[in-house]
Amino acid sequence: MKIFDMLYDGRIYPAENVNPKTEKYCQLDEEFKKLLDELRDKLSDSDQLLLERIVTLSFNIVDEECRCMFAEVVRFGVGLMRELDELNQNSK
Repeated sequence: MKIFDMLYDGRIYPAENVNPKTEKYCQLDEEFKKLLDELRDKLSDSDQLLLERIVTLSFNIVDEECRCMFAEVVRFGVGLMRELDELNQNSK
């Protein structure tokens, strides 16, 4: 099956399958969780709810940024494929 068909049929979920395992990512994630837990312990219940809203908004912003970057990368890839095809056609 072609990638286009798999994307269209919902069989590929690029954003959901990415789970960085780099050392840097793991360190940053660990530090983020640690600081978040420390802050939660110091906040009132209502402030904790506010913090959760902020964290959720932050994740949603990052998700939208990644969505836009993904679209741009696809556009770039298509443009690159067109240029390579033109080069191949001109070299024949």
